[in-house]
Amino acid sequence: MNKDHCLKLCLAVYKITKPFPEEEPLKLNIRKRVNDILVNLISVNPSATLIDKKKFFKDVEILNSYFEIAQQQNWVHPDNFTILRREFIKLKQEFSGTDMERFTECNPPTPMLRRTKENIEKSSGLKFPEKVFGGLQERQKKILEIIKEKKHCQISDFVNVFQGISRRTIQRDLEFLVERGLIKRQGEYRNMVYCFA
Repeated sequence: MNKDHCLKLCLAVYKITKPFPEEEPLKLNIRKRVNDILVNLISVNPSATLIDKKKFFKDVEILNSYFEIAQQQNWVHPDNFTILRREFIKLKQEFSGTDMERFTECNPPTPMLRRTKENIEKSSGLKFPEKVFGGLQERQKKILEIIKEKKHCQISDFVNVFQGISRRTIQRDLEFLVERGLIKRQGEYRNMVYCFA
């Protein structure tokens, strides 16, 4: 197992999660989980116990669940999470090595569960707010209220209301609402306005 590759993968996770909101629990959980995986991989010895391997496999599974949740938030391009999932699967295969048969004998594979809020919470032991699973965030609700009141709004209208929130974050919220069909975009570049669909 290449230690440099593990470190590069860990650094990649940190870079990809950097644009997440500062105190976002998902950001902190992803980073903590990847740190646990890194420690497990670096400190592992050739005679790793079955329990060490089970913990590692569970950590990778939970991390991939976090990636799925983060991907839905549109904070960074979704391809980043696809690449990360692929790399962690490779790492998992490399870690399992020839002892994978012994692992599967002790713990037969379970059927793939659909990644619902309940399944992710059950496997990770964490509770996630409803907003992560398709509901609107308070800021997105406020955006809809502003559009309802003004009829047509530009990004600058929202930047003035949401002081301390970056222009890019507001653009992501607007894009999220456009993708859901709640609002539409009219015009281009500086003349772009948002209104109800």
